[in-house]
Amino acid sequence: MTAPGSRQHLQEASRREVLLVTGILTGVVALYVVNAGMHGALGASRNDDWAYLRVVSRLAETNEFSLDGWTHMAFIGQALLARPIAKLSESSIAAMQGVVAFTAVGGALACYLTIRTLARPFIAGGALALLMIGPIFGSIATSFMTDVPAFCFQMVTVLCGTRLVRSGWSSGLFVTMCVAGVVAGSIRDYGLVLLATAIVLVWLHARPIGRERTVFLGTAFASGLAAGLMLLWRAGVPNGDPMGVPLTWILTLEHLVDGARAVSRAL
Repeated sequence: MTAPGSRQHLQEASRREVLLVTGILTGVVALYVVNAGMHGALGASRNDDWAYLRVVSRLAETNEFSLDGWTHMAFIGQALLARPIAKLSESSIAAMQGVVAFTAVGGALACYLTIRTLARPFIAGGALALLMIGPIFGSIATSFMTDVPAFCFQMVTVLCGTRLVRSGWSSGLFVTMCVAGVVAGSIRDYGLVLLATAIVLVWLHARPIGRERTVFLGTAFASGLAAGLMLLWRAGVPNGDPMGVPLTWILTLEHLVDGARAVSRAL
């Protein structure tokens, strides 16, 4: 196994710390769910919820992914994740919002663990608090919007990538990173830009050799192929947008390049 050089690492979060943070995050998201229920927002379609629910309902009933001209994101990943719940709940919007609330906990935990890789618990907790008590998180965490599920898988991608860069090569971690990145891109397509950036950073810092390089190249190629086929198929779905390379991809890439430089300096 190759190592990225001699660095003084912070001690990783213990199992007790992870369980404690998970419990706190679950409690905070549960409060948001209760608050949404008390004010009539839980079980009510808000923003793009109504369009997404129609897509998932048709998928659950007919096994056909068809759009209505309103959905601009890739969305297929979220639709597939929500499909079993839609079948069990008869396409209840409250159940769909529950799926998103679950991913809110996972995304916030991955975010904490990523920051925890670079900072002490107090700093990581403070940064996470800014996210959790911000003016938008509670609202979208109890909706069926794509923001939070995409954020969840994007943060898993970042977490795996950060650990690969910090600690050296791990085949399992790299495969997990790529799978999470493809899933993130299948929800909101520009998530694939994050995956591409993470793959490049891992190549530059983890330096896989021998069999490790074979795993790297094979997994990276498979991820690119899966992403390309998904985008090509999605572009041909009736009433969908041509995916192409929208301006948001270019702007996201610019921010990610700046962020990658900053992370490289910090690591």
